[in-house]
Amino acid sequence: MKTAEGLYINLHEAALVDYSCMHLNLDDKNFVFESWLT
Repeated sequence: MKTAEGLYINLHEAALVDYSCMHLNLDDKNFVFESWLT
């Protein structure tokens, strides 16, 4: 992702061993992430 000011944003998740995986949905009108685990 890249902000309007040119700042790059990177979301990273470590190796998943016996842990859930996190998914993100972006509400691009309010700039809010919603997350859930699978």
